[in-house]
Amino acid sequence: MENNQSNILVALDGVKSSVIVVDWLIENAEVLKNYKIKLRAHPNVPLKGLLGQCLQNSPDNFYQSDGNLETEIKNSFCVLYRQSSVGMQALLNGVPVIYLDVDAPLISDPIMSLKACKWRIRTPEELLKAIQEIRSLGFDQKEDLINNARKNAKDYFASPNSRNIISFYAGENTN
Repeated sequence: MENNQSNILVALDGVKSSVIVVDWLIENAEVLKNYKIKLRAHPNVPLKGLLGQCLQNSPDNFYQSDGNLETEIKNSFCVLYRQSSVGMQALLNGVPVIYLDVDAPLISDPIMSLKACKWRIRTPEELLKAIQEIRSLGFDQKEDLINNARKNAKDYFASPNSRNIISFYAGENTN
């Protein structure tokens, strides 16, 4: 297993505008210079195509994610995401997350209401501060945050039953 204290996984979403996030990360790469940045593209938007649209070349510490998602999450000390459900998966696997609120006029966080073990950043300075806070978490403090996040994340999903499913039927009123 890799030294996960130097790995940061960036979970890109399945829209072509995620190139803006990659450009932002490259532009602010100085904040990330001490880490191995693993870019994980969504299957709908291959990384090669995104990198080809970036304004600058990616730094030497930026890599394409090459493992399965579970392994990549477990081998990272935090996960950066924008519109991806990978943030939720990271929390369920005990890995803190940073929401990249760097390019959209509206918040696009799929787990917006979840606050535990999640940092929201808009600037390189906030990114650096969030990384430092995550790194400084003591074991017990991190466990408390993760347990709270897991509980909230599990509550995010409704159990399938006839009452919950009926809202998916067109024209049905569930009140």
